[in-house]
Amino acid sequence: MQKIVSDPKIMMGKPVISGTRITVELILEKLAAGETPQQIQHKIVAN
Repeated sequence: MQKIVSDPKIMMGKPVISGTRITVELILEKLAAGETPQQIQHKIVAN
């Protein structure tokens, strides 16, 4: 199973986490802003 996929029909082909519409770009931006992986995961699970 792939964790990161790219499909032109989902988010205009941007790489996303498999089974979601969460872009890799978004995760990298949050990490660059200082969020921890745990904080990001908590926000994703909470939604």
